[in-house]
Amino acid sequence: MIKMAVEMISSGIAYPAFAVVFIVGTLLAYTVISLIGSS
Repeated sequence: MIKMAVEMISSGIAYPAFAVVFIVGTLLAYTVISLIGSS
């Protein structure tokens, strides 16, 4: 029962964290491309 709760919490944290990392990485890449393109 405790193991199930831990797994649920872990997956609940992992998905939003992955989404945030993906979004931040995309924005960072876009910013770098924009800076390179403008220079």
